[in-house]
Amino acid sequence: MVCHQRIACLTPSATDICVALNLRRYIVGTTHECDDLADATGGPTILTRDAIREQNISSQADIHRKVQEMSQKATASECNVDDLPSLYPIDGEALQKAEPTLIITQDLCQVCAPSSRSVARIYEGSPSKVEVLSLSPNSLEDVLENIQLVASTVGVAEVGKQLVDEIRRQLKELHDTILEHRDARKPRMFLFEWLSPPFDAGHWMPDMMQWACVDHACSRKADRKSKELTWQEVADTKPTTLLVACCGFDLERNYQDALSVTSDLASLGVSAAFATNGDQFFARPGPKLLTGAVLMALCGYWDQPKVLDAIRSRPFGLAATQYKRIPLDTAVKRRKLESESVPDIEDFYKLHQEACARGDTFYTDPASGFLVFTEVAHRKRGKCCGSRRR
Repeated sequence: MVCHQRIACLTPSATDICVALNLRRYIVGTTHECDDLADATGGPTILTRDAIREQNISSQADIHRKVQEMSQKATASECNVDDLPSLYPIDGEALQKAEPTLIITQDLCQVCAPSSRSVARIYEGSPSKVEVLSLSPNSLEDVLENIQLVASTVGVAEVGKQLVDEIRRQLKELHDTILEHRDARKPRMFLFEWLSPPFDAGHWMPDMMQWACVDHACSRKADRKSKELTWQEVADTKPTTLLVACCGFDLERNYQDALSVTSDLASLGVSAAFATNGDQFFARPGPKLLTGAVLMALCGYWDQPKVLDAIRSRPFGLAATQYKRIPLDTAVKRRKLESESVPDIEDFYKLHQEACARGDTFYTDPASGFLVFTEVAHRKRGKCCGSRRR
């Protein structure tokens, strides 16, 4: 494969796409969030800054207010191209020093990532000849077309076709696997793109739910955008399962934020709630959305062991590990507050034996709500992880 481009990726999804297309060595600049290249010695130049962190803004509510404020400025009639606000501003000097011949950016949001307008401002009056490719997908199909567009732009169209075909094949395999093994129940999922305030799933995520065989709790919107809701409006969607996949946050951050609103989540009356890595597998419109769809299925069908076992037996299932159950059991909280006895080893042994007798690969820890592998699971896998955990 020959590529004559020097590529600057101004969104993490652009980096993900280029890495999946085997273009890693042609990337000369990335954002501060492009973790796929974080361990590269002498790697690409970092081309953006994190204004959120610089201003010590950390809570979801405060971040939301800042996004709203900057979005209003970005769309205001008095805002000119020289005064574009951004939560992740470009280091113009570093960008020009990197000497890219192709810059991949986006125009889906003028605030949350560098836009083509910001790039145009930097190169205004410059003699440098730089091609700017803006990716602004709204659907999963758009995302796949964007992957092919990047591949064609850099001269590796056939590699792009193979990648897109493989993603489609695995999405279909996921879908068919679930249909083959599930019972009559179908999960109704509410996915949180944000918690404070609540935002539902938009853009390509409802398409991912279709491949994961889960119903989207919210009705489809013509513009496909995520919508701010009240907690009562969330309850009115009548979900059976919750998935916290907030934009830009990893598994642990989403889990901790979910714990801070546990009472609100518990009030929705769902069977189960999970946190996952929203940054890697949901917010980035690129190849990793496949893993996001698998995570949706694993969380949606958490109580159907046959489905879980079938998914985990596939290669895409083995990669989807970044999710964690959120404990919503008020009885557990009450026991802790009243200093009642916690389950002892005999209780866990009984639960384990009962699960094995049913052929289940896991049981639910009554104290934490976490899923615990059984002897059945370890025998199927053929080995123990060696961490000496229960």
